[in-house]
Amino acid sequence: MDSWIDILTDPNHLFADFLMNVGFEIVFAWITYLVLLRVFIRKGKGKHRPK
Repeated sequence: MDSWIDILTDPNHLFADFLMNVGFEIVFAWITYLVLLRVFIRKGKGKHRPK
């Protein structure tokens, strides 16, 4: 059984490849989410911001 570090640093390991792809998807989704959030906040300025 390989250690976690061996698995994660081995580029030929399927699990490491899977984790890299999933991590990239999560980062891409977060960036998209933050950009959309910013656009919606700009569009709805003054409507949804009670002080």
